[in-house]
Amino acid sequence: MGTFLTILGQLLIALPVLIASITSVTGIINGLFNIENGKTKQIISWIVAVICGVAAVFTGAYTFGLGWIDYVIGGAFGLVAGGIANKFYDVEIVHKIVDLIYFLFGHGDTVRAKRAAKLKAEK
Repeated sequence: MGTFLTILGQLLIALPVLIASITSVTGIINGLFNIENGKTKQIISWIVAVICGVAAVFTGAYTFGLGWIDYVIGGAFGLVAGGIANKFYDVEIVHKIVDLIYFLFGHGDTVRAKRAAKLKAEK
């Protein structure tokens, strides 16, 4: 239980820092190479996210005393932060799962109406 609380505590501290780092580094890379494609920007952001998570472990920003597993946890932290930085909700499968949960609790019509209005506004 102590290790879990340590991981959770460090995640709560590391996550905002990782999100800011990912957003900044990705923005710099996209600006330097003049990247305009949205998919390419997302791929770069995910790669930067994992590298930032592993780099945080490598530099000692957070460690759990688990050896090489620390790097796996760091990569996972990077993925979580990358998901948040990349608007995780915009990933289609995540969007469908969230819609399903809303629907199961009786809010499906509201979600569909908002989505239809958003699509109509984009056209």
